[in-house]
Amino acid sequence: IDNNGVVGKTKKSKIRKEPFSLSLDAIKQFIPSEIPLSIKEITDIINGLADLEKCKKISISTISTWLVAIGLLEIQLSPEGKKIKRPTIHGNELGIFTEDKMGKYGPYSVVMYNANAQEFIVDNIDAIAASKNDKNENAEKQWSVWSPEDEECLVNLFNKNMSVTEMAITLKRTETAIRARLKKLGLIDNRVD
Repeated sequence: IDNNGVVGKTKKSKIRKEPFSLSLDAIKQFIPSEIPLSIKEITDIINGLADLEKCKKISISTISTWLVAIGLLEIQLSPEGKKIKRPTIHGNELGIFTEDKMGKYGPYSVVMYNANAQEFIVDNIDAIAASKNDKNENAEKQWSVWSPEDEECLVNLFNKNMSVTEMAITLKRTETAIRARLKKLGLIDNRVD
């Protein structure tokens, strides 16, 4: 019956997963490592915090592409002519650096992220996911880094007792991004929308 009367393989229906997201509780569980991590290790930790039965994984490419878009990484050509990502001056200031290692085929260089850079990625995970998922005209604003002016506006809206939904609409960001930034600023938001 499941296979419309055809003998052989049964057709399984795929469960459609939501785009990647990380709950505020999951973000709170993240503890940055004092030992610098590679982007793969950070991505594995982030995916381990997500509910992957409901949502898709976030990829290394999505995170590194966002870091390039906001100017923390840049694309360079290696001596072999391959495109590689390397930290910019701003990336270095945040805690992104390259480390030389020795592998099976000789020396190589890997981009590493200290605790501060790891925390920055997780604090902005909603913006990173939105950069992949959102293709509308406000997408750049939704996944951009919080400027001091954005934070000041958020604090003013919070002090005016605006709901998280209203703040998200005003600042053109997701509600998860608003809640995460309120937490980062030390503002506890117990309001129910």
